[in-house]
Amino acid sequence: MKKFNLEKSIKSLVIVLLLTALILSIFIFYTPAQKNYYTVYADEGYYSETTYLLSEDSYQQYVQMKNVTKEIRQQNSLQTTVLNDNHEFVGAVVQNVWVSEKTDRNGMVVESNLMTKKELDEFKEAQALAQNLSQSTTLTTGETTGEKVEDSEASKYRLTIELAVYHIMPADTYYVVAKSSWKQEWVWFWMGNEAAEEGSEDVMGITWGGSGRIKALNNSISGRYYDNAGSVTFYPVEEGRFDAYIWSFLEKSGWCGKELQDATATLTLKSLTNENTETNIKLSYIHTYNSIDISGSIGISAGSDISVAPSLTIGATSDAWKIGIDCGGIFY
Repeated sequence: MKKFNLEKSIKSLVIVLLLTALILSIFIFYTPAQKNYYTVYADEGYYSETTYLLSEDSYQQYVQMKNVTKEIRQQNSLQTTVLNDNHEFVGAVVQNVWVSEKTDRNGMVVESNLMTKKELDEFKEAQALAQNLSQSTTLTTGETTGEKVEDSEASKYRLTIELAVYHIMPADTYYVVAKSSWKQEWVWFWMGNEAAEEGSEDVMGITWGGSGRIKALNNSISGRYYDNAGSVTFYPVEEGRFDAYIWSFLEKSGWCGKELQDATATLTLKSLTNENTETNIKLSYIHTYNSIDISGSIGISAGSDISVAPSLTIGATSDAWKIGIDCGGIFY
């Protein structure tokens, strides 16, 4: 019969208990990193990528990744100064869409479409082919990569719209930041700076629900064109409303000018009641082209549910399209 070793048994028991405690601590105290954003990919009529940023950290990471120029970084630091430490993040939404525009030889846009996923994939394939041809082929007089990819002779752009909302604690107000920007994805060399129309106004609008129970205390908007081509001039549309601020502007700085690099609108909202009813804020972007005149064409449509923000509308025309995003978490 083996002699019982009490000391050895106690040591074994202690080791087992320590290992058990370690395993339990991993299960109890270790929380896997939570994904604080998600993206919805939609292809219903046109393709869009809409990212919902669920925390201020995730939104600031997005902002820092995008803000590559000193001027934009300074603009973002001013926004942070306005917010200070007494605020909570409500939410942010970013949407990307892709646009195909065909121009005539005079630089006038005759066709503008939001691209589908299939069209975007085909464009990327054609773009890669054109780049490969330009790198591997010595072009003769009159020969262009564009002639080799004739189905993709429209200019391509990415349009990005953003909406962020903060709750300012001491004043119990909501600070709203809305942005839009265009980026060239592909413009054929013979179009040059003539691509993108300079004569038709685009529209950017922010609307909110509550049917008068929420008041806008102030608002501002500013913007600029690429390559230091000047500041954007904005014109108010549908002035005097209690549920919207809307502006029109030229997407391009003029003939042989540059596209909109960014437009930034801010406003502060204040609830006039204490009903504890939630509503949302919408950002809408309307793009017009060819010869459309927006005067009298832009309107607002509100449903019977006042807790839902109204929508921007545009009169019957084939020379315009609209995109939009919204953010909830606003209470009145």
